Amino acid sequence: MKKLISTMLALLLLISMVACGGENPKLVEAKEGFNSVSEQFNEVAAFLNENKDDISEELIDTMNQLSDLLSEYGTTLENGDALTDEQLDAVMAWFESTKEVLAGIKTDIENAIKAADAFPEALANLDAYEIPDVSYTAWELSGGMIDGVEMEQEDLDAVLNACGGTFMFLFDAPGVVSMINGETEFKGTYEALEENVVLYMAFEGYTYYGVFTVVDEETVMIIANTEAPGTALYMIPIQG
Repeated sequence: MKKLISTMLALLLLISMVACGGENPKLVEAKEGFNSVSEQFNEVAAFLNENKDDISEELIDTMNQLSDLLSEYGTTLENGDALTDEQLDAVMAWFESTKEVLAGIKTDIENAIKAADAFPEALANLDAYEIPDVSYTAWELSGGMIDGVEMEQEDLDAVLNACGGTFMFLFDAPGVVSMINGETEFKGTYEALEENVVLYMAFEGYTYYGVFTVVDEETVMIIANTEAPGTALYMIPIQG
């Protein structure tokens, strides 16, 4: 689900490479390494700032922590004449590992953008609770809404008739789910997204997003798919 995040990551300043004939070659290499990883950081930070509403606070916190660490390294290297070769080797090794971390963060941002683009409009403004443990539970259709308007009984009956009279989800072992549509059973998988408040279910030919809320002290799973983003279906647990 989209979050309103106002944090803007500051871009890192690069170290000015002033030619000094007596400077330790390893220090020069470390400064070049700092500039390289900082340029990569700035690219990822700019990408994140452009799409911050789709990014988790945890990811932003990680980038802010990297920014602080890189800034400290930059200050250290600018006054690094006293650093030993061993210390400079350790710094350059950290820069290389940080490049891999930044590449992974960029991938996470791209995935978050894709998820936000696919997230059904019908679920976007709902109050969502952390996903409960759904292992070995069953959920059946009890209602829904179309373009923000609650379904009448005849609408619900029409949905059930289109599904052959039955529409439910059966969660088996963790990560495994079945969708019962009339007399047909579809096997699929599920996973938690968006810091464990969005459930994503994938079947062959069908994908659903779901959030959990509480109505009259009863937990309700509200689902929608990308084919009908304005329609939400209410699923309630089957007892026993």
